[in-house]
Amino acid sequence: MLRCGLLFAVVFVYANALTCPPSYTDGDDDICYKVYSNHSTYFDASAQCVSDGGRLASIHNAFTNNRIQKMAEDAGTLVWLGLKCADTDPKNCKWDDGQGAADAYNAFFQGNPSPVGECVLMMVGGKADGKWISGDCDNMEIGFACQVPKQAACGDYHEYGGKCYKGYDQRLTQDEAESYCRNECGHLASIHSAQENGIVFALFDGDDNYARIGLKQADGSFSWTDNTTYDYNNIGINNPAFGDCIAMSLVDELVEPEKWISILCGQALPFACKREQGACLNPTTTSAPTPATLSPPTCDAPYFLDKNGTFYSPGYPESYRNPKVCIYIMTATPGDVVEIHFFDLQLSTGSSIQLFNTFADPDPFEKITTDIPSNKYFTSTTNVMKMVFVAGNDKAGVNRWEAEFSSINKVTLPTTAVTITPAPSNPDGCNGNSIAPTNIASPNYPGKYPPLTKCRYQLTADPLYKINLTFGAIDTEQCCDIIEVYDFDGTPYYPLLDRFSGQIAAGVKTFKSSLNQMFVDFYSDSLNQGTGFTAYAIPDI
Repeated sequence: MLRCGLLFAVVFVYANALTCPPSYTDGDDDICYKVYSNHSTYFDASAQCVSDGGRLASIHNAFTNNRIQKMAEDAGTLVWLGLKCADTDPKNCKWDDGQGAADAYNAFFQGNPSPVGECVLMMVGGKADGKWISGDCDNMEIGFACQVPKQAACGDYHEYGGKCYKGYDQRLTQDEAESYCRNECGHLASIHSAQENGIVFALFDGDDNYARIGLKQADGSFSWTDNTTYDYNNIGINNPAFGDCIAMSLVDELVEPEKWISILCGQALPFACKREQGACLNPTTTSAPTPATLSPPTCDAPYFLDKNGTFYSPGYPESYRNPKVCIYIMTATPGDVVEIHFFDLQLSTGSSIQLFNTFADPDPFEKITTDIPSNKYFTSTTNVMKMVFVAGNDKAGVNRWEAEFSSINKVTLPTTAVTITPAPSNPDGCNGNSIAPTNIASPNYPGKYPPLTKCRYQLTADPLYKINLTFGAIDTEQCCDIIEVYDFDGTPYYPLLDRFSGQIAAGVKTFKSSLNQMFVDFYSDSLNQGTGFTAYAIPDI
């Protein structure tokens, strides 16, 4: 609401320079970085970065990697980066901010990415200093690195002479206006020259005759609410009978425009705030701007998504409460299928996500009505998956999610376990020693495995070969029915390659041995059995 005229032009002669928010450090390409030392899961860390107006840090050159490594070292913490890997190939590691994959530049430590987890962190100290390794998104709690774009030094204020100014047509008393300006990280405007006086005058363009500034008088002396020196006087009428506060005239009435006049402190008037550059760019007060959204606020039409990517609930990270139904159509390469999983999934009572094998299917193959872990995958039977998101009427609940989908090869694995007579040491009927190529399966597959299962599968190939092991669809109790895969590297220690459970799509879990042997352990508790798993082992060079 700027007043027209010559002074309007004066305000904009000065550029609103870009700067980093408070506590952020200048980086390259107008990006700012910050390392948080409070330990968080990957998704809590991501939410904090989003609330700052950015994302977890993405790294595309050694300069940025060294900068974040130094910041993490100073903070004394490992840090999450904004990178998630679908497998052990860096080209399938995607940056959260949409800046492509990690094959062009990465600093993975040897043996990484690994099956330990999808999320990526930076190490600090030792041989792996500044290197990246895989980590468990849900269970690891470490520090994290955020990035935000540089912002105009004055935000939505107007810059002049190294200070920031904004006029408000909202009518407030002196104390109310000063409180408002303080919430905006400043004070009612102080004025120290004729030119600055003109700048404040130019902020207003409305029907009001007077605007409040930060000047008050007491016992014949004047003072500014920001405690700066009273070194410029533009008073047209000083009459304590009018009041102890000072306003600027916006019209030619009792005094000329731009002149100051005494007024009651309790009189509600428009007002001008003034603050330092860089102040309040990431405010925490009630007057702060809402966090940047990663998705449109409503669903006005179906969304069509191809091959792979990340998408969000409307208005994410804010909660979605609109009655409009959201429809997403994901399309994989012909011959492939669509696989999807969710991060930060929160559904209130009455809300649901339904997944369909094609856009024309009348019935979903999965309906999600509650929070699920991020390592639970859902896979279509065709190259098209439809997803329908419906928000319930629970006004107090939270509805938000981040989803990642990809196009994967359709994996066909044997569905019948090899029949092997149980050995006395293997009473559950688990497959014992097998020579690759072979398939293994949980007891009773494709029926439910029995309670208190304890199986060990030893896989062996010709001494000249290694073993490639690929799991089909996995269905075990998330908490308690566990699959473990061990390598054989010539030592007596049998390194653990991965430990997993829950519902995992076919083809996600793949492993390669160091030598010609590999071991799989499977054990369950007494409750909630699933269909278990199949896996296929083949010899490989």
